[in-house]
Amino acid sequence: LLISKMMKIPHIHTELGSSHSVLANRILCLLSEWYDHTLGALAIKNADHVICNCKTSKDFLLHLGVEGQKIKVINSGVDLSLFFRKESNWRSELGLDMDAIVITVVSRLIYAKGVQDVICAFSRIRQDVENIKLLIVGDGNYRKYLESIVPDANREDVIFLGELSQKDVSDIYNITDIIINPSYSESLISYSVLEAGAIGVPSISTDVGGAREVIREGISGLLFEPKNIAELNEKTYTLLLNSELRRNIGANARQTIIHDYNWD
Repeated sequence: LLISKMMKIPHIHTELGSSHSVLANRILCLLSEWYDHTLGALAIKNADHVICNCKTSKDFLLHLGVEGQKIKVINSGVDLSLFFRKESNWRSELGLDMDAIVITVVSRLIYAKGVQDVICAFSRIRQDVENIKLLIVGDGNYRKYLESIVPDANREDVIFLGELSQKDVSDIYNITDIIINPSYSESLISYSVLEAGAIGVPSISTDVGGAREVIREGISGLLFEPKNIAELNEKTYTLLLNSELRRNIGANARQTIIHDYNWD
């Protein structure tokens, strides 16, 4: 903001949140909320233009005191030339059985992304369902902790792939049967849901941010409350045990992304 004023050039703010930061430490949460309502709000209110990618994010900006006429909602977009159905060799490269059901999480590995909940849910589901694998794509300061909470019995079934290129992520989606977004906070929704949806992969996502702007429950995806592992288990079982439902939800998700969330 100061640089834009000194150089007399426009200041454009892009908002990628729909709530205050979700952190493991309560004191840090309070400090973050204080920052949003003071320095953060000052910078946003004095911006020449404010852009966000969903209605829920706009509501958050209004909560911070930003003038409504200054806010422009522009949906996130998926590059359909990169994310489409194609052949992928990743099953063989990872040594996965061709009949294995693959569950994937693509995320920064930090507390607020909730990947720990997926690992916990998977550990329970793996006791009842054989031949399933969990792929975790991404990196971050929470990775060592996440690796440490994988039960010894599931070590071979939970695979950390680290940070991958967009092309490799697209290839991973093409061997994925279910995508899970366990994040505690989003603006619109995780890009993984949009990208995988463009390929026709059904998703299970936390009901945060603008998730309901993208997902119609039971039609183009499944929603669950953040941190509710029991509900995540239930929704995962629903898709695991019904291949026809997976196909139908994936097809509906693909139509939603193509029509409403493409780059054009």
